[in-house]
Amino acid sequence: MQKNMTDRTPGSYDDFVAYLGTVRTEEELFSRLTYWFAGQDRPEDVLSRSELVEARAKELGFWQGLTFRMERWLADGKSELEAVGREEFQSRIAEDYAAYREKADAARARFRDRRRAAPFNFTPDCQISGITFRHRLPIGSQSCFFFIGRLVPNRMIQSVTAQPDPER
Repeated sequence: MQKNMTDRTPGSYDDFVAYLGTVRTEEELFSRLTYWFAGQDRPEDVLSRSELVEARAKELGFWQGLTFRMERWLADGKSELEAVGREEFQSRIAEDYAAYREKADAARARFRDRRRAAPFNFTPDCQISGITFRHRLPIGSQSCFFFIGRLVPNRMIQSVTAQPDPER
């Protein structure tokens, strides 16, 4: 189970994996923040962080020139660090990291609000004796129907049937 966002140490392996899950574009993936995360390799990491970046790039479909893009990204990050100095680079990383956390917190809040706005529509005190489900299927076709029976006070949903459409 993944840790709660607030329980993650900035730069930790769990934090990096969560960050990669929020990345959707090539620009985000090959960013200064990703470079910083990748540089935080630790012996306890499950996979090398650069391997995770490459795997995420493949997952997102960024196949063309991936090896070259990875090499250029690592070289660009190193040259930026050398050009601006460690303190300025860390300052920029802090801004990028704060923006990432803010974006992730906003996405979680939107998800939470959507879940609250659309409650589960099951009334536990309804009386259901049986249900007939009719679905039009071409003659000769096969289909599976899955139905989970739910217990309700004094009753249980007893039947679900599917009948082919004789007109087809």
